[in-house]
Amino acid sequence: MKTINTLTVFFSVFVLITNTHASIDTAERHLKKLQLKQVESFDFGRLIRNGNLKGTITISPSGQVIERNIRALERIKPALFYLCGEPNHKFQLELPTQVNLKSIKASSISIGDFTSNLNNWEGQLPVSGCKNIRIGATIEWYSHKNIGGIESHFPISVHYVDLH
Repeated sequence: MKTINTLTVFFSVFVLITNTHASIDTAERHLKKLQLKQVESFDFGRLIRNGNLKGTITISPSGQVIERNIRALERIKPALFYLCGEPNHKFQLELPTQVNLKSIKASSISIGDFTSNLNNWEGQLPVSGCKNIRIGATIEWYSHKNIGGIESHFPISVHYVDLH
């Protein structure tokens, strides 16, 4: 007899921006403060894991999904952020390596292997000064229990690079 477990996951990310004041570039002028706003959080919807094997599901920043011993019952979405700052300046995002998720029923869920539409987590703001950033991730589910809704909060920091 096969065991089928279901998981409903909704992620919410609170953003922590490390630079709370404007930076100064080599020309000694003040740069606009970087502002990162979450537009859409991760949405893994309802997942089904078959059997006792660890289940993983990965969503790329573009929305491609890879399922291993787990199946999404609904369309899942990567997180979307909107970053604004000094036009034509380079920036870098930093995320935790892995986040363990908590649930009332189990704690054997983690999210990690974050990816983005940036090159090695660095990018350059366009002339408009604002850019969309999509972030993908992998969720791993080890538990043999059914798990209800989960909300996760973890920091994301952003800062200018190459100012000297």
